[in-house]
Amino acid sequence: MESVELADKVRFLRRPATYTPRPARITAIETHMAWVFLAGELAFKLKKPVRYHLLDYSTLGARRRACWQEVRLNRRLAPHVYLGVVPLVSTPGRELALDGPGTPVDWLVRMRRLSVTDMLDRRIVSRSATVRRRDVNLAGFALDAGSGGFTDRGPGADEVVHEKGDPPVHGSDQHISRDDAFAPLLVHEGRTACRPDQR
Repeated sequence: MESVELADKVRFLRRPATYTPRPARITAIETHMAWVFLAGELAFKLKKPVRYHLLDYSTLGARRRACWQEVRLNRRLAPHVYLGVVPLVSTPGRELALDGPGTPVDWLVRMRRLSVTDMLDRRIVSRSATVRRRDVNLAGFALDAGSGGFTDRGPGADEVVHEKGDPPVHGSDQHISRDDAFAPLLVHEGRTACRPDQR
């Protein structure tokens, strides 16, 4: 099957008609490593096909594994936010569809959208964020996540388990980004560096 360009995927995911239930509008947010689409009460994250020294999303399989790993990790901190992973597919008629029958051309993390006032940066500014003993360990949690070593079971689990400190190998081994580890606090990775675009 012919590959689908990132621009075509983004264009499709910006359309309210793509989603069920259909939202009134879509807010698209671009970060260094992903596109996030705010659709009504839900949010969908599409990882970009990028490759860095300690992160490789350059293949479809790598992005699928990274999506499931992000969900498994962040459900520990925000189980009500991370709803799962859905495929973006090409139908027999060569049209794109979200979470339906067809050939997967990409994968998205499906999340419950949080109120803007629940964003960590907004809570810090308003001084409504509190620090408890368990919160002190969040930085260590995320740093540990950045070096992998998880043993959670689930789709693709056997493909992502690896020893701490091992670098990714040509996309076959996947490290989760530290941005993804902090995602339940910020709702979306790289919030301060994103470019919102409402369509």
